[in-house]
Amino acid sequence: MKHYNWLKWACLLAWLCQAYLVVYLPEVADEAYYKRWSEYLDWGYFDHPAGVAWWSFAGGRLLNLFILPIAWLNFIWASRACGARQSKLIIYLVVWSTPLGLASGVLVTPDAPLLFSWSLAVLGYGLCSYRLMTLGLALGLWSKVMIIPAMSGLLYLCLTDQRLQERTRYINSLLMSATLLLIYLPQLYWSAHHDWLPWSFQTGRQWRFFSSFEFIGGQFLVGGGLWFFYLVIGYKDYLAQQFPSRYLMNDHADIEVREKDFSVTNVDFDRLCFFLSAPSMLIFAMLSLFLRVEANWTALAWPMGLIWLVEKLPSSKLMKAWKLSLVFSVPCLLLPVVHDLIPLRWGPPRDGQKLRTCIKKAQKDQPVIRYWVAGRYQEAALLGLRLDQSERVLPSPKKTSIIYHKAFERRKSQYDLWSKTTGNMDSSKLCQTLWIGPKEWAQDYCLAEDLMLDPHDDECRLKLSRCRCSSMMKN
Repeated sequence: MKHYNWLKWACLLAWLCQAYLVVYLPEVADEAYYKRWSEYLDWGYFDHPAGVAWWSFAGGRLLNLFILPIAWLNFIWASRACGARQSKLIIYLVVWSTPLGLASGVLVTPDAPLLFSWSLAVLGYGLCSYRLMTLGLALGLWSKVMIIPAMSGLLYLCLTDQRLQERTRYINSLLMSATLLLIYLPQLYWSAHHDWLPWSFQTGRQWRFFSSFEFIGGQFLVGGGLWFFYLVIGYKDYLAQQFPSRYLMNDHADIEVREKDFSVTNVDFDRLCFFLSAPSMLIFAMLSLFLRVEANWTALAWPMGLIWLVEKLPSSKLMKAWKLSLVFSVPCLLLPVVHDLIPLRWGPPRDGQKLRTCIKKAQKDQPVIRYWVAGRYQEAALLGLRLDQSERVLPSPKKTSIIYHKAFERRKSQYDLWSKTTGNMDSSKLCQTLWIGPKEWAQDYCLAEDLMLDPHDDECRLKLSRCRCSSMMKN
């Protein structure tokens, strides 16, 4: 009972840590960008389907905090239906102790609705419910195309599911695939009329020499150290069992136990976890040999991968991996403090209110400036610019409007897609603009100069520039 109480309070503390970050961590650039999507609901967007826009519209971080714990419960429910016996509190604690599990309850990205959708699909398989699987996979497709490798593993399990007769599972799998295609058609139609976005964007990532090393390092980071190492060993051991050699023979007693478990649930738990985890991890590992793969692309490999490790690893290895994961995740709790201590110029763009305050300070001695030109989608989103640039109206004497012209030294975004219809910047505005970025960004449009800031203001170390026009020059 004491052990159970310790786990219960530890899980509550982990959830409260997420709540703390939800409240005190300022909105980061990507979250602000997806919030702008939710202000203009569409069938698709520049680099992702519409799921994250709906998620942000429905509640954003609060939805993460209260709905994603249900997603992990779905994974646990599915695994126990298929033969797992480990305590759900241990799984919760392991998950929330990894950077991936901690961030999943805080940051509003496409991975949030994707994780919840995938949990419904996995639960559908555990309960042998093709309707629930179809719902989960359909929502996942509308969240992020990275679900496709994970979907392939789930469909293979459905086609080989021994709980159903062969004819029944083939018919159900065929109906599920046809339904998924039908539900996904509107997004495909939208992509076909927008240069096949997000498909062309995701495949256009340039490969770099360290791409594969970046992928491996990213897995150590999001998984929290040893978990990735143990998961790779688990993949190796499972494949070795499927292709045995004279050097790899299973113990007779172990075979009897596995056969006993199989007879109870009619599901091979190791096989289940492998095909619900390995396709995402291994496919993206291979892709990292040819293009840049971000660490969170493998997000769907980790839920059942972690449950698999909790189920099979001895307590000594579990404790060692859990303690090391805390080394990666506990520092994340310092992010709100770090944000207050470092100037905006360091690190990724964040905190739109602080950014706006700093720009206003720089503009204090420039009364002619009426427009702020954002050269990156991050600043445009943080400052509140809508996707259709609806703030581009004649400013009042006390108002400054925001303009997004085109991407400068950053990847393109939904703003660039919209800017095609808005035309080039009006030349009459050039002498009234402050550029959020270096003067090189404005040199194609005017004679630009750096805007000198207060050297003693440690919080507002931004790169700002303005067009050098006679009406703005001081004698």
